[in-house]
Amino acid sequence: MDTESQEEFKTLEVRTLFGDKVNISCSSQTSWSDVKKQVLKELEYSEHPSDQFASNYSFLNGIDKLHEDNLTCFEFLENSKTLTIINTLSIFTKPHIWIGLQCLSSITLTLVNKHLSSSFDAPLMIIIIQTIIGVLAFLICKQFNVLPFNFPTLRELTFLLPTSLFFVLLTWTSFEGLKIASVPLVTVTRNLVPLLTAIIDRVFFDYKMNFTIQLSLLAVFVGSIFYSFSDYTLRWNGYHWVVLNTLCTVLIPLVEKRILNNWMPSVSPISMNFARNLLSLPIFYVILALSSDRVQVGVALASLSTTDWIYIAITSVFGFLIGLSYFFLLKLVTNTSISIANSCYKLVTLVLSFAFFGVTFSLFGWCGIFLSFVGVFVFSYESSKKK
Repeated sequence: MDTESQEEFKTLEVRTLFGDKVNISCSSQTSWSDVKKQVLKELEYSEHPSDQFASNYSFLNGIDKLHEDNLTCFEFLENSKTLTIINTLSIFTKPHIWIGLQCLSSITLTLVNKHLSSSFDAPLMIIIIQTIIGVLAFLICKQFNVLPFNFPTLRELTFLLPTSLFFVLLTWTSFEGLKIASVPLVTVTRNLVPLLTAIIDRVFFDYKMNFTIQLSLLAVFVGSIFYSFSDYTLRWNGYHWVVLNTLCTVLIPLVEKRILNNWMPSVSPISMNFARNLLSLPIFYVILALSSDRVQVGVALASLSTTDWIYIAITSVFGFLIGLSYFFLLKLVTNTSISIANSCYKLVTLVLSFAFFGVTFSLFGWCGIFLSFVGVFVFSYESSKKK
């Protein structure tokens, strides 16, 4: 009797991808099946969850699937306190769904924004319209319970302000870069992202690189240089937009991954994406008010054709989807997996740009493209082997 009364209990916090969380008390006798049933009951997914129903759910420890046979719940709580529960049958937990959606959104956004940036004199206004439509899409989805999420608190908004600023810079520099440079140049320059990320990881986080990885990153760098000097559409006085966009592409995942996993682990990907879009709107307005674009807004809007408005609507929808898929992938897969997927998007975008924009360049440029993409794929493959 005394032994039972002194039985130790520990608390496990279980979260969902949509931001809900429950606390479960576990003893040395508590099985993972018991934990699942308690969680599902607390979340009101089922009043009396059966073993069969509970078997459709799994736990994530970070982004890794928890191997329930290797340790008990009590042993897990020796070193960790939090898990994420996912429905293995839900489309929201399928990384390939989000990768496919992000691929389609990324390619469409790049190509259509290239067209809009070339034909519209106030690109910041287009970005603001796209962002407003994105915020409205989140609110509509919440209203009809399609993508439920909790509105961020003031504390969470404060944490997300820096990443919203990076998002503004990323979107703005992308538009300005596409206005000046060709799609292939922007695409190949962004291939420098793994090199810059690896340098930051090496300097600040003691990331180890073998000879193959070093060689692949060198190939990316040399390939980008080769291509840059062969692109006759480039005006070097505007190349700073492409460089700044690449730096933002490097910094955003580093910042957001740490915010999402370390400081705001209970915030859902949907809530974080909604907050980022919402916070970016006043920043965009300030930039627009301070820029020369403000005097051209009225004339530029009046000059838009019906086709242009359709393009803006399309990019707004895909902008909403690319942000949504990005934050879900941060929760579900490694940065390496995202890097491999991004390489595929960029390669397809590059090929399509030849058909849509008639880009031509020398054999030297083709060699640069080949070196750059081979380097990215080798880097991604070697990184996945190291994990």
